[in-house]
Amino acid sequence: YFLRLVFLSFAMINQGNTAEIYSYGDGKILKLFRDGMPFSLINKEYECGKAINAKLKNTPKVFDMVSYKSRYGIVCERITGGDMIGAMLGKIYKIRKYSRELAFLHSEIHNAQVDLPQNVKETLRENIDFADFLTDSEKENIKSYISTLPDKNSLCHFDFHPGNVMIRDGALCVIDWMTACKGDASADAARTVLL
Repeated sequence: YFLRLVFLSFAMINQGNTAEIYSYGDGKILKLFRDGMPFSLINKEYECGKAINAKLKNTPKVFDMVSYKSRYGIVCERITGGDMIGAMLGKIYKIRKYSRELAFLHSEIHNAQVDLPQNVKETLRENIDFADFLTDSEKENIKSYISTLPDKNSLCHFDFHPGNVMIRDGALCVIDWMTACKGDASADAARTVLL
């Protein structure tokens, strides 16, 4: 159910830990994930992006999934402008204003009703399992504690920080929904504080 690219003739405009970002024609970008990135995670981001698009206006539109050689990518709306970190650092005297806008936007996300398959507790348990610096006993204790936390159904970005908020013509747009899940909004807010 995805398009197959025969060759890649687009200019790379950015890159991160998991993907390279290419210009992809008029008003679109291609987020091409690095080789070895599990298809299940890419497909999750694609499906989450489509579901979230239907409920929130301040997210980039998600169009297609593509494959190129042994890699997969997602075609999205291109958001022009800078991120909120750049805006904060460029106008440090406006940091309170930007902080309030960030908090309001986070609250707006939490109030959206989006049905996602993954929940916060599952995400935390998976993250704990991959923490090599913890002993098996410590992992079990932490996962046991996680089980006692409240179950809720808020939309959680789970990587919400000023670097994932773009400013386009004065409007805010939240990007990078790979870690999206549902659960207690307090968990999402706590993760943002740590970030």
